[in-house]
Amino acid sequence: MVYRGAVTLDDLRVFVAVCRTGSLSGVARDLGCTQSAVSQHVKRLEKETGIGLLERRPRGVVPTAAGRILHEAAADGIGGLDRALDRLRDLADGTGGTVRVGTGGATVRHFMAEAIVAFRRNRPGVSLEFRTETSSRRCFDALLAGTLDLAWITIGPPVPGIEQHPVVDLPWVLAVRTGDPLAARPTVAAADLAGLRLVRLPPNSISGARLDAALAGLGVRVGSDTSVADWDTALLLAELGLGHTVVPAVPGLGAAGDGPLRFVPVPDLPPLPVGWAVRSRDALTPPARAFAETVAERCTGRAAAGVPDTAARQEAGQAVITWRRVTEADFPLLGNWLAQPHVARWWHHDPSPEAVQRDFGPAARGLEPSEDLLVLLDGEPVGLVQRCRFADYPGYRDELAAAGVDVPDGAVTVDYLIGDPAATGRGLGTRIIRAVVAATWADHPDAPAVVVPVHAANRGSWRALEKAGLHRTGEAQLDPDNPADDRTHYVYRADRPAPR
Repeated sequence: MVYRGAVTLDDLRVFVAVCRTGSLSGVARDLGCTQSAVSQHVKRLEKETGIGLLERRPRGVVPTAAGRILHEAAADGIGGLDRALDRLRDLADGTGGTVRVGTGGATVRHFMAEAIVAFRRNRPGVSLEFRTETSSRRCFDALLAGTLDLAWITIGPPVPGIEQHPVVDLPWVLAVRTGDPLAARPTVAAADLAGLRLVRLPPNSISGARLDAALAGLGVRVGSDTSVADWDTALLLAELGLGHTVVPAVPGLGAAGDGPLRFVPVPDLPPLPVGWAVRSRDALTPPARAFAETVAERCTGRAAAGVPDTAARQEAGQAVITWRRVTEADFPLLGNWLAQPHVARWWHHDPSPEAVQRDFGPAARGLEPSEDLLVLLDGEPVGLVQRCRFADYPGYRDELAAAGVDVPDGAVTVDYLIGDPAATGRGLGTRIIRAVVAATWADHPDAPAVVVPVHAANRGSWRALEKAGLHRTGEAQLDPDNPADDRTHYVYRADRPAPR
């Protein structure tokens, strides 16, 4: 018997119906077609299989021995296929399926509790499957293996095959008991942490490593005789009076502020970005995308809970600087900034939507190693920082090397702008540069230095670098961003602080 592949799914469906009812005319009535059309489906199957499938009798038809074999197999197959198609329809419209989520130990409580309730209320047919992973690396491995749809991580350097989408930047706060002298302050400077005995997160965790690097970058040395595995345990020990602790201001942290602890912002420390990791956002199922968006909406609405308000921080002269990855929703704002005269003078970038999408889109989607960071002042966008490793852009590295600039292996560079004209001239650029450089030591643990070329005529920019602690290492002849300028650039550098 030779099967030539001309059998259709409709042929099999009609044949199964005929076997079930025993009537060609009955199936024709059910399908709204002629009995001849039903017979043609059966004849096509018999022609393709080379054997009779139905036996005609006075009161209808019954399957032959061969027909019973085909009927049993086709009925099972069509039933399974119909169930699969139903599930696919549910998946496509977001009413069914399973969303597999990788989380850390305290992730669900702090970031997802409200979102889970809202999501299940709106999509009761979707199953949520949570899997605790011990590190971001394990989350990435599970995503690449296809065993997770989403993973909640601390945002870090680009990872091949993985898109990272920031959701919220978490300022650092000092958790102290209400009777502590530091509890009454609206903010605490990083220098005030010197000499404190902190309950610490382990240095092999991303958040712990970032905190250690930020403190080292600011020249602050703290002590510790207690290490814990998660933020909740650190807060519990601080509540018991066993020490101070510096933790990210996770959503809902303010609820604990009504008890024995107070949470005082430490604005000198760069914020901790957290969010989703996926293989491809465009390839997420509708339920997975809906869950990710629900979590993001709930997080951004609660992230600042428990942190003193903007007025209190500004009264203390320390409005809080944070940043997050640029998203495509920020592109109209970037276009507006690039069109501002004080920005256009030095960046000389086409502000059109097409140009912004072309040049910022790949990084926003996690497809390019450059980090485009939207800088926020007390939550309001004021500027942009671009940060990248020279190794990821060898053409730029080679241009600097040819001009005599020393670019160590692993070195990082930054570019920056203050987009809001009202925010210029207030020393904000210096604070942003200082904070980003301090964060770089944690974000890029193999980076020995930050090297920044700046046009010699851009005095405001290189003065901000100097005030932020970078030192001028020389001059170089480089192509300017604005062709109206000459090629003279100053080169500034900051080296990784020595371990203390």
